[in-house]
Amino acid sequence: MAIDGVKIIDSDDAYDIYNTIVGRYKNGENIAKIIEDILNDENNFCIDDFYTEIYWTAFAYSLWKIGHLPEDIKNKTLKSSKKERISSGLKLTAKH
Repeated sequence: MAIDGVKIIDSDDAYDIYNTIVGRYKNGENIAKIIEDILNDENNFCIDDFYTEIYWTAFAYSLWKIGHLPEDIKNKTLKSSKKERISSGLKLTAKH
């Protein structure tokens, strides 16, 4: 997986999630079915804290962009992001 920049969608996995959600939505698919399918792929993406944050952030961002971000996904994303920041902070602190 490549990370091409610092934006939310600047990784291959994030682009895959975004393009899948937005593409299926534009093709008229039911949003509940799209969400269900992406949630079913969680274990494929979330192999560690870093990839978990990418998955949840891209997932939430994509749903937000199309106007369908449920509270539970928003909250899970915020929790994932906070966990990653705490984990990264602990790693940095341990190095000093």
